[in-house]
Amino acid sequence: MLREFIIDPSPVLDLLEELKEDPDCRRHSVHGHRPVRRVCYIAQLVLSGDVKEDDAKLQIVRGIEQLSQVLRDDDSRNHLDAATQAVGRLDFYRALKSLRNLLQREARLMEAPQT
Repeated sequence: MLREFIIDPSPVLDLLEELKEDPDCRRHSVHGHRPVRRVCYIAQLVLSGDVKEDDAKLQIVRGIEQLSQVLRDDDSRNHLDAATQAVGRLDFYRALKSLRNLLQREARLMEAPQT
């Protein structure tokens, strides 16, 4: 099940740009189409017991690393750092809480007009 939500190795910035350009894709706000939501969903799969911690840990850490390439402001960095530390402790609930703080920021980036 986790394979469906594995983080694409391409930079998240490219994914955000691609989603901005495709209005039909932007309307579908399912977890698989938005980088932060995708990482949150993997954490939720762990919490629900659908995926083993060890199987998800690397994917979440990779996702956080990719997000850190795009979300560079201090507030986002703090949330990403907290999520990384929580995953390191296998505290997926705290990781999810930290990542969820970025959902509104992700939505604003997705909705921002192209320049």
